[in-house]
Amino acid sequence: MAPMAATLADDAAINNVVAYINTLPDEPAPITVVGDIARGEKLYQTCAYCHGGDGQGIWSVNAPRLSGISDWYLVRQLNNFKSGVRGAHPEDTFGAQMSWMTTVLSDDAAINDVVAYINTL
Repeated sequence: MAPMAATLADDAAINNVVAYINTLPDEPAPITVVGDIARGEKLYQTCAYCHGGDGQGIWSVNAPRLSGISDWYLVRQLNNFKSGVRGAHPEDTFGAQMSWMTTVLSDDAAINDVVAYINTL
């Protein structure tokens, strides 16, 4: 994304891109991940502090929206945080926080469960 963002010369260009994105339909991604939704709801309670009870994100804490995002992408990123692919850079304080938070997701089933719950938001 950084190279693409660098092509935006000023705030007006950024605002134009944002305005265009706001015209696109807001349709949830198709569901591809299955899991135990009830267990996922319990696991999500920790996530809700930053990402919101409805999964819409809380920008004041740099926590993005989760609801409507491709579930396969969420699974991949949670695995990346757990394995240290993401969140390991010393200057990535929010990534480090996410890496620590993924410790409550003990295995692949837990990740699938929480993502299956996020699919319901």
